[in-house]
Amino acid sequence: MRGAVNLGDGDDWFLPYYPDIGAGNYSNWIWQGWAGVGYRFDWGDLVLVYRNLSYSTTER
Repeated sequence: MRGAVNLGDGDDWFLPYYPDIGAGNYSNWIWQGWAGVGYRFDWGDLVLVYRNLSYSTTER
C-alpha cells in the first residue's frame, strides 16, 4: 500500500506513507514502512521521510 495525504487547500504540501508487511519463504517475516512530509515543485517532488525496516530469519 502506498499513498499520500494532501495538506491544506493546495496540492503543494503532502504527507507520503508506505506500509509493507510480508512473509518470505519458510515463514520469514519482513516489514517496512516510511512516512514523511513533501513539497511539490514544477520539476518534481522533494520529500523528507523516516524509514523503518525489520526482518527475521530462521536457520534450517
